[in-house]
Amino acid sequence: MANAVNGRVTIQANHTIAEDGVPLLLSGAVSNGRRGEAVTIEQDDCGPIPWHPLRTVRTGDGGGWVSFAGGDANFRLRARWRTNVSKAIKIGVRPELTLAGVPGSLRVIIRAYDWFGGRTAQLQLARGRAGRPLRRRSS
Repeated sequence: MANAVNGRVTIQANHTIAEDGVPLLLSGAVSNGRRGEAVTIEQDDCGPIPWHPLRTVRTGDGGGWVSFAGGDANFRLRARWRTNVSKAIKIGVRPELTLAGVPGSLRVIIRAYDWFGGRTAQLQLARGRAGRPLRRRSS
């Protein structure tokens, strides 16, 4: 669990790696413990646009808040409450892999917002109880 605490406002996430189909849940609290306080979640995409508001949530009983996030590339999150800003938490993103059976072959699509020029990908097909590789292919 990613977690950061800085004095008066906190933020944490249930995962440090965002994956397709797996919710990335955020939570935190403000130090005064009041309900109805506005907390703005800010995101940094590690690119040309610096920290920017993602959404604003309201605290519940005890000053806690919950939300969600997601992204296509690695990013950082922090919480802002009044003049207080939490430490940032880093969230990594895995490439999306799609396998599709096509008559006589297998189509592999890898989507990532990064360039992997000159890198080799290896696919292994396992079978049997021992799970030994049946075939290996590199591309």
